[in-house]
Amino acid sequence: MKELALHTGWKLHEAPLRWGVSDIGRVMAFEDGWMDCALPCDVRMPLIESGVIKDPVLADYSRECEWISNRSWWFVREFDISELDIGDGPVELTLESLDTWAEIFLNGSHIGTHKSAHYPFTFDIKCYLRPGKNVLCIRLTTGLEKVTEEQLAELEWSICHEKDAGHPERGDHRRTWLRRPQYNAGWDFLPKAFSIGITGGAYVRCLSVAEIRSVDLETLEAGKDAHLRLRAEVEYFNPIGCADADLDIMLRMDGVLCAYARVDDILLTAGINWIDLDVDVQDAKLWWPAGSGAQPLYDVEVCLECCGSKTAYPKFQYGIRTIRLDISRQEDGRRGFGIVVNGVKIFCKGSNWVPNDPIYARVCDAKYEELIRAAHDANFNMLRIWGGGIYEREIFYRLCDRYGILIWHDFMLACGAFPDHDPDFVREMENEADYQTRRLRNHPSMCLWCGDNELHRYFWYISLLKKNPDRQFGLRISNYVSKKAVHANCSRIPYWNSSPFGGEFPDSEQVGDTHHWNCSMHPDMEKRIDPMAYDLINHAFVSEYGYFGAPSRVAIESYFDGQPVDRLSGIWDHHNNDFEKGTVYGGIVKHYMDNPQSLDLDGYILYSGMVQSLMYGYSLEALRFKPRCSGALFWMFNDSWGEVGWSVVDYCLQKKPSYYGVKRAFSHRKLILRQVDGKLVVTGCNDTPDQVDTMAEVGYISLDGRVRDTRIVPLTLLPYSRSHILETDFPEGDLERGVVAVIPESMEIAPERLFVCETRCLDMPDGEPRVLCVEQDGGLHLTITSDVFLHGVYIEGVNDCSDNYFELLPGQVKTVSIAARLRLMGSEFCRTLSVGEGLCSNA
Repeated sequence: MKELALHTGWKLHEAPLRWGVSDIGRVMAFEDGWMDCALPCDVRMPLIESGVIKDPVLADYSRECEWISNRSWWFVREFDISELDIGDGPVELTLESLDTWAEIFLNGSHIGTHKSAHYPFTFDIKCYLRPGKNVLCIRLTTGLEKVTEEQLAELEWSICHEKDAGHPERGDHRRTWLRRPQYNAGWDFLPKAFSIGITGGAYVRCLSVAEIRSVDLETLEAGKDAHLRLRAEVEYFNPIGCADADLDIMLRMDGVLCAYARVDDILLTAGINWIDLDVDVQDAKLWWPAGSGAQPLYDVEVCLECCGSKTAYPKFQYGIRTIRLDISRQEDGRRGFGIVVNGVKIFCKGSNWVPNDPIYARVCDAKYEELIRAAHDANFNMLRIWGGGIYEREIFYRLCDRYGILIWHDFMLACGAFPDHDPDFVREMENEADYQTRRLRNHPSMCLWCGDNELHRYFWYISLLKKNPDRQFGLRISNYVSKKAVHANCSRIPYWNSSPFGGEFPDSEQVGDTHHWNCSMHPDMEKRIDPMAYDLINHAFVSEYGYFGAPSRVAIESYFDGQPVDRLSGIWDHHNNDFEKGTVYGGIVKHYMDNPQSLDLDGYILYSGMVQSLMYGYSLEALRFKPRCSGALFWMFNDSWGEVGWSVVDYCLQKKPSYYGVKRAFSHRKLILRQVDGKLVVTGCNDTPDQVDTMAEVGYISLDGRVRDTRIVPLTLLPYSRSHILETDFPEGDLERGVVAVIPESMEIAPERLFVCETRCLDMPDGEPRVLCVEQDGGLHLTITSDVFLHGVYIEGVNDCSDNYFELLPGQVKTVSIAARLRLMGSEFCRTLSVGEGLCSNA
C-alpha cells in the first residue's frame, strides 16, 4: 500500500490559548473531554454535535460562540504504518488545509509550523516514523492572537469593518495579517464566526525514487485537430545521481483512446526535471461555455517509468479550448474587456460566488452539485470566486468544467490593507499563489485570474497611497507576486490586477471592469429601487452590483430555530444584510403597494422577491443590450447563511423569485426591448452556434387583450451574435393599459414586453391563468394560457421549475415543467397556479 488516508478516526480537545508547543505533553495526558471527529473538520462541527454550542447560522447563536477564537484546539490521530510499502523515496504527510495557525507534531516531535489555510502542509516524515503505531498531533488557533496593535498601526488600521454599516460586532481588523478566509471575520452578508480546524483531507504517501510532481497541459491550437503541449515536472530523489526514464500521455474519451504520445530515454538528474511533450488530437472535440456549445472532457493519464518501477500522476479531465482576454482598442477610443473562447467573444452571464457556510468545512459535495447545476439551469456561463472567501475544493472546479461555467477567480485578498512590507507575509502569499495556480491550471473552466477584490478601489477612495506613496498596503501582492505566479505557471490564463481595475482609477469607463454600487447603495432611496437607472451604465464589464430580497419561508423558519418569526425582532435584524437599510420596503412601495409593513410573512417574501427579480432581470438585460458591455455578474448567487440579502438561491437551496428573473434575462436566445430616441429598438442575443430565423408580432397590445395594434416582421439571430436586429417607430397606445411587445413564432425565443412603468401603475384586468393540458413524463408539464395580461404567475411549493414568477401576455401559451403537485390561489398582482391531486390531462 502506497497511500494511507487519515480522514477518519480523529479526536479533538481544547486547551487554554497560551498552551503552545511545549505543552503537548499536558494535552496528551488528558483522559476525558476528547471529541470524535472526521475530516474535513471545523471545531464547531463536533462542538455542535456534542451539544456544547448551538449552530452559529441559527438565531443569534453566532455571538455565543466567539469564545472559540480564544482557545487552542488540539487534533490527535493514531495511525499504523505496518501495511505501507515504504521504499527508497520519501514518505510524505500532506494536510490539505489547516485553518489557520498550526503546530504539527509526530510522535511527540515538533515537525513544523504552518500559517495559511490557503495551501497544504507537506513534509517528509520518513525519519520520524516508528514501526507500527504512530501519533499525529496538530495544535490550531485562529491566529488572531498573533496580531498586535503595533502591526495594525503599520497598516493605519485601514481594513473594512462593518461597525458603521449596522452590525458593530461584525468584522475584525486583524484578519488581513492572516492567510485565512476573510469573510467569516464578519461581513455585510454574514456574522463573525471565525473558522478553525483541519478543513481539508490528510494522508501519508510513500513515494518512488522519482515522482511526477505536477502536470501542465496547454492547448496551443484548437480546430478540427488540436495541438497540445504537456510539461511534466518530475522530481528525482537521489541527491547525487541520475536515472533513465520514459514518459507517456494518453487522452481518452468514453474509454476510447483519442491521442497518445511518448518520450523515451530521458535522463533525470537529481532534483527537479522538466519534460516537454507535444500531443496531437485528431477530430478534436472542443470545450465551450454553457450555451455556446458542448463540454466534452478528455480523461488524461500521464505515466513515468524509472528504475524499473512505474508511477502515474493522478488522472484528471481536460477540455480542449483556447482562451484570452480582449482588451483591444474600440472605435470610440476606449478599450474593451471581454473573454474570447475558441476565437469567439463570449458575453459573460453570471454572478459572484461566496463560501456556502461560515463553517465551510461542512459543505458537502451534494450542495456543490445542486448549486452549480442551478447556475447552469439559470443560463449562467460564469461565476466569479470572490476574493474574501476560499479557494474551493476540487469538486467545485470539476463541476464547473462539466457544466460549462467559466471561472473568474480572485486571489484571496479583499477590502483592506495587507502587509506586503512584511517578508513573512509575502512569502506566504508566494507559496499560496504558486500552489493554487499550479493546482487549477488544467481546468478548462478557468478563464481569468484576478489579483484581489477592491484593494485598488479601496485605496483610491480613501487616498491612502497619496498619504504614503512609498507603501503599497497589499497592492504589491496583486501587482507583482500573484501576477508573476500566473505568468510562471499558467500564462495562457489571463490575469487582471484587481476587481474593479482599469484606467486612471478603478471603476473607470475607459478601461476594465466596474463594481456598480452607485444604485443599490445610493443614499437616495429612489435611485436604489429604479431599474431604469441601469440603462445609464456604460462600462465594458460589470463584475459586481446587487439588490436585496428575502429568502424563502423555509430558510427564515430554519434560522429562527423554532421561535416565532418577528420582523421587528433582534433575530430578524441579525439576519438582515448590513446595507439593506429599508431597500426592500422601498422597492415594494415603488412597484406594488403602500404600507408593505402590513404584509404578512408570505406577502413580504413574495413581493420582496418580485422586486428583486425585476431589478436583477431588467438590469442584466440593460447591460446585455449595450454593445460595449461584455459581461454582467451580479452580487451574489448563493448565501453563506440565511438572510434578507443579495442572493438568488438562499442558504437552504431554495430558489427565490429573482432566480427566475435572472434565468430569463440570461436566456441563450433572447430579445431585449428598449425605447431609444423615440424608437423601439430590439437587440437579439444568440449565444449558440445555430442561426435562428423567425417571424414575430411587434406592436401594442392592450392588457385586456382586446386591442392588438401589431404587425409581422422577420427576425434573424445569427450564430454567436448580440446586435440590434430591429428598429421601428415606437407603437402608440396607453402604456398603463397596454404593453409594447415582440412575440416570435419560434418557440426557441420567448416573447418580451417593454418595461415602462411600475407594476402598481398598470390598470390590471381581472383574470386567472388557465391550464390547457398536463403531461407527466418523468415530471409534470403544464401548458398555461390567459386571455388577459397577467403579472407574477407563480407555481406554489415548487423549488425545481423550468420557469416561475413570470408574466403572460394576452393569448400567450406557455409550457412549464415542474416536479410537484400544487394548489390554486390568487392575489392582486401575483397569481398562484397550482395543480390538485385529481387533475386530469385536459383540465
